[in-house]
Amino acid sequence: MYAITLQAMTSDEARTCIAEINKNLRNTRNLLLELYEREGWKALGYASWRECVTAEFKQHQSYLYRQLEAAKTEKNILPILENSPIDEIPESHLRPLSSLPLSDRRDAYQKALATA
Repeated sequence: MYAITLQAMTSDEARTCIAEINKNLRNTRNLLLELYEREGWKALGYASWRECVTAEFKQHQSYLYRQLEAAKTEKNILPILENSPIDEIPESHLRPLSSLPLSDRRDAYQKALATA
């Protein structure tokens, strides 16, 4: 068996790596919403969104559903955020809003911002 010695990252390499990870994590929710809204799962021949998620993604199905619901919620409250891109609000902050009717989510988020 051969031992592979990895060279430690430089500070610049580490910052670049973190920036790429953050960029990809933020973009994921937006891409997931696009695949759902534009029915990309149908284009791939799946009978349902659930079938696509189960077959195509390695993450647990419930995780992807939480991300999709967060994207829908964020899209709904975006006008009050003055053109902030989807994926700027942590999913854990959006989760409580997802249980509210769509029409109440903006007001609830505005109140949360005002009290934070």
